[in-house]
Amino acid sequence: MDSKLKFFKHIGNIVARAHNRANLIHKCFLSLDVQTLKRAFTVHVSLLLEYGSCVWSPHFKSEIDRIESVQRRFTKRLRFLNNMSYSQRSISLDLESSEIRRLRQDLLLTYKIVFGLINIDSSNFLHCDKIVVY
Repeated sequence: MDSKLKFFKHIGNIVARAHNRANLIHKCFLSLDVQTLKRAFTVHVSLLLEYGSCVWSPHFKSEIDRIESVQRRFTKRLRFLNNMSYSQRSISLDLESSEIRRLRQDLLLTYKIVFGLINIDSSNFLHCDKIVVY
């Protein structure tokens, strides 16, 4: 987090590391099997992009696009899928966008807080004078 309480640098570091790992998967795996490469991506790269995302989850479109670019670029390099659009590749690989996966993590954390499944006093969160919807 920087002095303005932004996570731009942190997200940049995560995206750079994720791109490096995705490139290593393409370089190091002898298999060209799409499902094997997809599994390697979800295990070694997606987890890096999702770890701790409840804290640093981006809300600026540019940050969301930077994170999503890792998966977009990885799937573009897969054999027989490079001429499809990103949405077609995601559907054919049965991959959710990283934004959807981060949203799921946020919802799971909220559920755990509300129902007391983690050690956080949820009373501070539940007694709001008014709720602002944007």
